[in-house]
Amino acid sequence: MDELELTQALDTLEISQYFNANPDETILLKANGNKYSCYYINDGDVIIVDTSVKIVDKMRVLVAVNSQLSIKIYRVIDDTEYLQTDNNVYLPLSITSEFSYEIIGAISGTIHNLK
Repeated sequence: MDELELTQALDTLEISQYFNANPDETILLKANGNKYSCYYINDGDVIIVDTSVKIVDKMRVLVAVNSQLSIKIYRVIDDTEYLQTDNNVYLPLSITSEFSYEIIGAISGTIHNLK
């Protein structure tokens, strides 16, 4: 495929448009290690976090728990909020005043590293 054909085959796009994210409210993070492979996020991938969306049940979120960043699934079950992992190794963590947490935003996508 020559350069002209390739240019015609691919459209340029803004990352924020592709992931329906507000550019002023979007954070890009680089994954280190394979801790989040259960979310299909691998070492070197870029994680796109939208801080402007309303967080609802079953959303994957970036959360700071006791000052440690992590990716969890936000759940609401019987009016109780939980943070759970996608690998079902740990029980869902009930959001209580016993620990400090901050939901930073929703994971709106990833860009995979092809190395």
